[in-house]
Amino acid sequence: MNRDSTDASGWHPLTGLLCFILALPASLPGSADQPIVDDAGLELTLPAPPQRIVALAPHISELLYAIKAGDLLVGAVEHSDYPPQAKRLPRVGNAMQIRLEALLGLHPDLIVAWPSGNGEGQTERLQALGFSVYRSEPGGLTELPDALRRLGRAVDRERPAEDLAERIERSRSALQARVSQGEPLRVFVQIWHRPLMTVSGRHYIAEVVRLCGGQTLFEDTRELTPTVSREAVLAADPQVILSAGDGNADGRELAHWRTLGATSAARYGNLFSLDPDLISRPTPRLLNGAEEVCQALETARDRLARQESQDDAKNREAARRPPR
Repeated sequence: MNRDSTDASGWHPLTGLLCFILALPASLPGSADQPIVDDAGLELTLPAPPQRIVALAPHISELLYAIKAGDLLVGAVEHSDYPPQAKRLPRVGNAMQIRLEALLGLHPDLIVAWPSGNGEGQTERLQALGFSVYRSEPGGLTELPDALRRLGRAVDRERPAEDLAERIERSRSALQARVSQGEPLRVFVQIWHRPLMTVSGRHYIAEVVRLCGGQTLFEDTRELTPTVSREAVLAADPQVILSAGDGNADGRELAHWRTLGATSAARYGNLFSLDPDLISRPTPRLLNGAEEVCQALETARDRLARQESQDDAKNREAARRPPR
């Protein structure tokens, strides 16, 4: 090598290039053989950024569109209806039963699965067939931002995923700051009416209720979405009943509680219907669902406070009356 290529300071031009190369990370985002960690904590290695993704749950297709990866989707399952363009994706069955022939015909290079809905057995079978499978379990508003970051890394959309994650974190903090402080309200969340079903404390809907100043009735139940009896609900005397099922359009699911009138929620009119699309999917729209829940609980708290004030006034009036 020509001695003249080294300058007076002793710095060789190739030295700068070598330092730059050594400073690079071992694997760049989206590069070949990039190890990815999914929501289950499992690692998978993708030979290249995915170009043909199949989403095996409605929330997954919604998340992918939200981080600007909708152009990579080639298939989805039934009820994948948001955003509207998701309705046009080819279907490979439903979340609980995947049609393998339809899936194979789409030639996906990444399947994003939902083990708690698809079933871990079905997820493992897809892996055994040679598919790259990413497990999506985004959780509630606390866990969702990091789930978005992981998904963004897996599909080479890190920047939009990070931007969205930060917006969710800011919005959640702002919502929490607005919530009235006080004793948590007793809340029954009805997700289905026949059979009567609710959520346990581990469910992300219960997390939203806690964020808004309430506590669900069946926090300690082992099942994530337990079936409960009407008698158990009546015995717990909820101060608020929230219905997040499919019968909300005409209030059918709340009708029997209104008729019974045996709970504080029914007596004081604290029966609220929620938009199931907003509250039942762990996506950025869960923030809108949380706004609904917080507004409902704030209204209920005001009604209960007024009733308590009226009761106190009646008691004081009764105390002033002379004995007969």
